[in-house]
Amino acid sequence: MMWKAFHLPLRVSFLCVTLCGFCPAERIVRLNGQEQSGRVESILGNEIRLADGTLLDLMELQSLHVRDSPVPRPPVAAQELWPLGGGILYSEELRFAEERFTLNRMPDLPSTALRGIILMKADQLPSGQEEAYADMLASFERGQESRSDTLYVISKGSLRSLSGVLLALGEDKATFYFKEQERSLSRDKIVGLRLADSAQPDSKEGALFLTTLQGSQFWARVDRLEQGELTLRLLDGSPYRLPWNQLHSMQIRSRRQSYLSDLEPLKAFQKSWLSFPGPWRRDRNVLGRPLQVQGKLSAKGLGMNAGCMLSYDVEAYVAFMAEIAIDDSAEGRGNCEFVVLGDGKELFRRQMKGGQAPVEVALSLDKVKELTLRVEPGQEMDLADHANWLNARVIKGEATSP
Repeated sequence: MMWKAFHLPLRVSFLCVTLCGFCPAERIVRLNGQEQSGRVESILGNEIRLADGTLLDLMELQSLHVRDSPVPRPPVAAQELWPLGGGILYSEELRFAEERFTLNRMPDLPSTALRGIILMKADQLPSGQEEAYADMLASFERGQESRSDTLYVISKGSLRSLSGVLLALGEDKATFYFKEQERSLSRDKIVGLRLADSAQPDSKEGALFLTTLQGSQFWARVDRLEQGELTLRLLDGSPYRLPWNQLHSMQIRSRRQSYLSDLEPLKAFQKSWLSFPGPWRRDRNVLGRPLQVQGKLSAKGLGMNAGCMLSYDVEAYVAFMAEIAIDDSAEGRGNCEFVVLGDGKELFRRQMKGGQAPVEVALSLDKVKELTLRVEPGQEMDLADHANWLNARVIKGEATSP
């Protein structure tokens, strides 16, 4: 399989090499929350070698931060590609031909590596299409097991779906096989495309959730880091290369740690009083946008409205950790209570208001079989209660790790 790679200009590469002793060290966070600094020299499989000779097991880490700045905001005009497993890749240019998507400043991607693409934002739609757009996003999150693609288009002022096969996507138009005919569609009428056979992979254990300096986020497994370049494999097995200096951070799906946004809840309940009944979301806020609190974006977490309750099987885990806050999309409003239950017994309760800094939650799950996260409405009922459980995760004990 052919694919493109990044190549830094010689002058920039030479500068990076000659100044490597002055490069800032990466921030490394262990599963227990302890931090250390060290400059990463190489990675081979799960073994990380630091410049001072220290060896670390990748699976014993929670995260690694190449840049300690906030998660970058994606370009305003960027189109979205939704890779298998979660995350979003952003590209200001996007073409499709011969089963491959061509992006700017990134390697080409085969269609098998993606769940779908979004070409139009919600604020670009005709009025009254918010619920239909939310349903489209939810279908992207679920994935589908189908031999057909689903194309979402604006027709007569409404968001509609067509079942067929995408053949090509150019600058001005798309070619779509629909009702046994090849049809040409204007690109400015296309909202999104959900690709065939885009069901989620069975497991992301041992994978990394990477964030780039362009704001893209995706899952991959690492083969090696050498000579400043990460060699990866996407969850469908496709090869992918990323320069280390284009990486912002990585979250590690350790065999001892699971993000709740990657797990299926045992039970999910949502009740709305006054607000639009937005569904709970994985790694997004309730409006379907990136999780953001006090201007800082978070790659992992759960977005919920007041009146939502999610329960998980945690019998194999010993601890729950998260940071709670009201999303910036509430614009300073919001007043709700975050509640954590273990087998129906209240373990934690905290009232939060819009604009407050995140509060850390760290709870023992000793002998707990079912963990429940609940958000209760405050003084304004459920208006603007855009509750975020940032980096919500459960951790296994060391004795149970392989």
